[in-house]
Amino acid sequence: MEIERLLASPPAGPLLGGLSWRPPSKGKHSMRRLYEARNLTTDATHYTLFQSGATTVYGLYQPRASEELARLPKGVLSAAHCFARRVGQEAPNAALILRVPAGGPRRDEKIYVVVLEDGAPVVDSLTTEMEARNALGSEDRPIWSDSPLSYPNCEPADFDWLALEPAKATRVMRIPMNPWPLLGLGCAVAVAATTWWLVQQANRAYEIADVRFRAGVSTQLELSDSRLLLQQAEANRALAARDLQVARARVALLPELPLAASAGTVQRTSAVQSSPQPQPQTQQQPGGTQFTSAAAQQRQPQTGTR
Repeated sequence: MEIERLLASPPAGPLLGGLSWRPPSKGKHSMRRLYEARNLTTDATHYTLFQSGATTVYGLYQPRASEELARLPKGVLSAAHCFARRVGQEAPNAALILRVPAGGPRRDEKIYVVVLEDGAPVVDSLTTEMEARNALGSEDRPIWSDSPLSYPNCEPADFDWLALEPAKATRVMRIPMNPWPLLGLGCAVAVAATTWWLVQQANRAYEIADVRFRAGVSTQLELSDSRLLLQQAEANRALAARDLQVARARVALLPELPLAASAGTVQRTSAVQSSPQPQPQTQQQPGGTQFTSAAAQQRQPQTGTR
């Protein structure tokens, strides 16, 4: 199965068109912002990064239904990126119009159009002649084309000229795997193991407090505090088990996972992990806390069993 948006195969490498161009948030590139841009373009698998001065734009390749089983050739280049690098500095609002002959998956001749704004691609499409003219808009633009009859004042251009001495940055690369779900799963496993150990320690502390209370060498307050710590440890264990199941589900849905949701797992599990460990001995509380504990001692039955 072939990819219709593969325009030509000059010596420098195959040229790919029809990318979706999106600027990153806050105008700066980072892997996190790349994942955010990917989530706005469903099922995007590859990207190219265009940077010129303060301008940064991602070109995202989203396979169509007829292209899902097809693989991009090795060393494929973004045609719009190549054009922007060649003329973006001297003509930041330039346009490229080239004819793509029929053949392979293309039944009819197509028009490939690229429109720049501030030197960066905003239109990158394989379309018809009428839609290509509409993409130019009403603004007066310098045009590079291989059709001087249709565009008399155009500069000469073709696909070989477009891929002449391409930079490495014009290559279309696979989007790396989002590491946040895997980090979240690792943290969830660690927290689940920690909370299990804390429950064992809290249970042991409660048994010691129970024996001390039965022997008459400790107070009801110590026994109540040990029971409370045991209940808190069990609640944290249940929460950690829930987070572990959610992390497993997120890893299973990794290709379609929003970034913000996956990052939240690490923050939540870190909060559970920071819970205090149970202590078998408690310090005597001053003032009103002693009267509250004494009242609670009268309400509770004088027994050492749970």
